[in-house]
Amino acid sequence: MKRNDKHYNKIVARVDNEYYVLKYTFEHDDGFKGAVGSVFYPITKNCYDWDNDIENLKERMIYRYLSIKRDKYGNFSEDDIDENDFTNWCENLEDEDIYDLSDFDIGMEVAKLYESESGEMTVFSECIGGGRCFDPDTSYT
Repeated sequence: MKRNDKHYNKIVARVDNEYYVLKYTFEHDDGFKGAVGSVFYPITKNCYDWDNDIENLKERMIYRYLSIKRDKYGNFSEDDIDENDFTNWCENLEDEDIYDLSDFDIGMEVAKLYESESGEMTVFSECIGGGRCFDPDTSYT
């Protein structure tokens, strides 16, 4: 089966604060066709600062921390957490550990576009979805 792809990698739509990037379209010789893209959410400076406040970060990352500990030790619950170890772990997280920075370059284009439209300072955009993400019932702007 032959497939034809046409690549774009362009911002094509916005729904609220979610930006849709068309990566490529495809069509198989049997007529099956579609579009593949990614969805980005701009992370403003205010949001970034709030996310990285240690107490907010601990609340957001508790389940990832528990998952890592369970993988290492087996049965591990919130009661087993050493607060100093957990705080230290959170303080050493990188942006890539907190946000999905897939397709970073196009995400930065989204951040700059959002900043120009809203006037809010943005740090970057997080990839919050992707694949066949275009819904014919959604009203895109």
